[in-house]
Amino acid sequence: GADVTTHPTSPTPPTSPTPSTAHRFPRRPWRKPTTRRSAQQTGRKGARNSKSRPTVARIAAIALLAPLFTVTDIPGDTPPTAAALTAADCIPDVTGENGDSLGPNAVGENGTHVRVSEIDDECVLEFIKPNVVMEWDNPSFGENGVDYLVVAGGGGGGFGGGGGGGLAQGLRSEGTELKAANLGATTRIFVGAGGAGSDRATAPGSNGHDSYLISSNPNGSFDSLSDVDPNSVGEVRNEAGDVAAVVMKGGGGGAKFSFGVNSGLPGGSSGGSTFDGSLEVEPRNSLYGKAGGKGDSTPIKNKISAGGGGGAGTPGSDGVDADGGNGGQGFSSSITGTSLKYAAGGGGGGAGASPTGGGGGNSVGGNATTDIGTSNERNGDNNRGAGGGGSVFSYTFDGTEVTSGPGSGDSPGYSDYPGGDGGSGIVIVRFAPPPVDPVPVLGDVTRTVGG
Repeated sequence: GADVTTHPTSPTPPTSPTPSTAHRFPRRPWRKPTTRRSAQQTGRKGARNSKSRPTVARIAAIALLAPLFTVTDIPGDTPPTAAALTAADCIPDVTGENGDSLGPNAVGENGTHVRVSEIDDECVLEFIKPNVVMEWDNPSFGENGVDYLVVAGGGGGGFGGGGGGGLAQGLRSEGTELKAANLGATTRIFVGAGGAGSDRATAPGSNGHDSYLISSNPNGSFDSLSDVDPNSVGEVRNEAGDVAAVVMKGGGGGAKFSFGVNSGLPGGSSGGSTFDGSLEVEPRNSLYGKAGGKGDSTPIKNKISAGGGGGAGTPGSDGVDADGGNGGQGFSSSITGTSLKYAAGGGGGGAGASPTGGGGGNSVGGNATTDIGTSNERNGDNNRGAGGGGSVFSYTFDGTEVTSGPGSGDSPGYSDYPGGDGGSGIVIVRFAPPPVDPVPVLGDVTRTVGG
């Protein structure tokens, strides 16, 4: 008799249906298709139906003929394949607080509020607009978690460099992602602006603003910042049973110039300090930032310098004589598919005889420069949470008073040497949407060789 030879097929997932422009998520999980054979009607009406015996005979005949047949693919038919994910598939539902519209062009590949991209068949959402509460209607993540990067605004420069914003990152590859079970139906996101640079060398820079990501509770409400971060030092809440939340503190402002000790302001990473005997100011939380550098001066005070602002990667460098310290290095992240530096510190200022300014960390933090008036070179980069740079100027001091340069009554004065602004922060999420079900693949019945 003939043998039954079954040739199983290995279909691949089919092309996904064209995504809706309104609601592209959730997607249903993909399951492996199975070969099916439709059931034949027996015609049986009851246990004593007169057609029972012919039916039994037909079944027996089918059993004898079955070895002559096998199931194969439909001739000329290629199983459909899964369509590659595009940025258009990743467009999220994002509104302002309480469902308010964010306006046209707010969300998209070149969105003003949320920038959308696709990398390695995953969605990347970059929340970039500072000082706006945004609410993200979460899609279905299945069992997958969400990678995240939250960076607060950088601190403004004074004479010392501003500190980088506090930074936290969690990745599925490291087991630190936001757990899907901890994410509510909606997530509220806020991007902190950078701190303002000082309006004169003798004033400190301002701290950057906090950035946060807070998911909704089961009843739809949101915890306040003080609920999530009661000690105001930065917090990541993501343990089992938690409602996911990340709060990062703004970078600390750089210290002011004077002929005495001035400390940088504490923050996500802290600002740089000035003068000999100053201290490295520690960050609000060493998990999310680093200390600012300390300053220096000569005994006769003809040279004074400031430390660089701290970065998320390294502390700010110390000043030496009239040479300002460099800003601390930032943190390298590839969450967007491109390796970038975030939360670097601003360069510290220098003053007196032959002064030089410190460079901003990673060319992201602002540089300390000799420019009179405001200068873009002193500003930290936006959407990187970078600190602003300090100022650089010359003066002479006879041990009692300043005889030339700022402070002597000459022009330019201290107000002509402002600090650089800190750069705004950013919130980034990356996730893999679950695929859709394929169309069932059905086989055809063909006669075997020799049958």
